[in-house]
Formats: sequence, C-alpha cells, structure tokens
Amino acid sequence: MCKNWTRRRTILAAISGMVAMNMSSAQKFPDRPISIILPYSPGGASDLLARIVAVSLGNELGQPVVVNNKPGAGGDIGTLAAASAHKDGYTLLSVTNAQIINPLISDSPKYDLLREFSPLAHVFDIPQVLVVPGSESSKSIEELIEKLKSQKDGVLFGSGGPGTLGHMVGQLFARNAGMDAVHVPYKGDGPGLTDLIGGRLHYYFTTLPAAAAYIEAKRLRALGISGSKRDPAFPKVPTFSELDIFNDFDPTLFVGYMVPKGTSESLCETLATAILQVSSQPELRRQLGSLGASVENMGGPRVLFNRIEREKTIWSELLKAGVQG
Repeated sequence: MCKNWTRRRTILAAISGMVAMNMSSAQKFPDRPISIILPYSPGGASDLLARIVAVSLGNELGQPVVVNNKPGAGGDIGTLAAASAHKDGYTLLSVTNAQIINPLISDSPKYDLLREFSPLAHVFDIPQVLVVPGSESSKSIEELIEKLKSQKDGVLFGSGGPGTLGHMVGQLFARNAGMDAVHVPYKGDGPGLTDLIGGRLHYYFTTLPAAAAYIEAKRLRALGISGSKRDPAFPKVPTFSELDIFNDFDPTLFVGYMVPKGTSESLCETLATAILQVSSQPELRRQLGSLGASVENMGGPRVLFNRIEREKTIWSELLKAGVQG
C-alpha cells in the first residue's frame, strides 16, 4: 500500500508540475514575437496601416508584432495559412471585406471566417473612393455615367484583384447606373491606378490612402467617397450617400483581427484588450487618420462578429440580385 501511495504521489507531483508550467507559460504570454498574417502584397493601404498598428501593439504587449505578407488567390493563401497555425495566440489574421466576398463567389469555398476563426477586434475603416483619370472631362458622377452609357467602345474598370471590394463595388456601380462594364483585375492597386492614369480604364474604386497622392497631384480626379461624412482632406468630394448611388449600402473597407478557432478564451481576451487599448491611443488615431483611416467604429469581438455577419448578408443579397462576382 505504501508503495502504491508513493507512486501516486509521484504521479500527482508530475501532474502538478505540468499544470504549474502551463500556468506560468500562460501568465508570461507573450514571451516571443507575434505574427499578423496579412493576405495581401506589401505596399498597399492595408499593409501600411497594419504595420502602424503592429508597432503600437508590440509596445503594449512587450514583444515585437510582425506583419507577415502572404498574398495570392484573392486572400485565400494567407487566410488558410492562418487557419492552420497553432492555436497559441502567436498568429493573428488581418481580415477585410474580401475574405467575406471570396467564399461567396467561389464555386468551392475553402473557408468561412466565423467557422475557422474567433474575432478579436474591429480596428479601423478605410474609405473607398471612385476615381477617374485627371484628364477626364466629367466633373461629377452624373456626368460620368451619362458619358459612359454612350461609350461605343465599351466601358472598362479596374480593381486590385478578383473578389476585392473594389471589384465588387465597381460591378455594383455599373449595375445601378444601368450600364455594362468589363472588369480588368490587377495584382494590386498600383498597376491598376497606373493604367487608369494612362487612360486605359474608365473608372476605378480603391481606398483613399492608395489614391490620395494621385488626387492631390491632379493625376486622378475623385468623384465620390464612402463613409457617413466627407473626408476633411478632400472636402469637395461628395459622399456616395449624398449622391444616392448605392441606396443604403456604404462600401467602406473594414479591417479587423482574428485568431484560429480553438485559441483559449484567456488568450483571446488578452489580445483583444491590447488591440483595443492601442487603438484608443491618440497618437495611433492621429497616424491612422492622417492616412485616411477611421477608428470611429472600433470595437471588440462582438463588434467584429456583427460586422462580418452584416457584410455577409449584404453581399449574399447583392450577388443573388445579379451583381457579378
């Protein structure tokens, strides 16, 4: 009996040691760098803004936060890489509207955000702007539509890739205007905006940060912008809601962060709290605002969950109504 008791005590001691080690490890989180997977190419608006957030988040958590670009397949490559990562809190996924749209337009969707991931926070929004070449004679959306509807050689619009918000909003714009338009996809907004400036496209929907410098240099003209109010940097550009071209839909790009489903609640809470803490800092808000991003709708897991559900409902209905993916 004593021998058995000694053995039991040895087992209990080992178990206690393992529990203590796990608790110690959890208490030290994070004890190494954290990665944010961004499923898009470096240099875009989402990339630049993610790096600004990453620096502040790293300072808050006491460990470096690194942006890891994994572009390709309309965001699928990076999203799937994040889904298969360890559920230890060291891999976050940056999510936008595109990762909601892509599974809806795919014949064989590879993921569902809310099935594969747990939401942490909705961090910021980036306005979408409708731009035309600086040489375009149309000074308003009404004039542009009238001109394009009489275009004999066809209407071309570009986007940063299939399934992106720019692609889908461009299709929605054409449908609401009652005209046919051919989508020309690019590998990112850079080459697409270059072709627009060169007159090889008729219009383009992109983020304000991507187009701002071209607008200021008068190489592009902005005819409308998303959001509830005009952007302070471009006060003469009317909002889409003022123009009523999308009815009640506001085509603003949102950015949030998620972790693989199965990550512990305590780790999710630690990360969500840190993200919200840095997002409320005046200096970070100033930096994001200077690049055209807004944190007005910032919020925790429930806010991001609701945003994803709402976007999914909106785009499902638009696709059923004939907006082509």
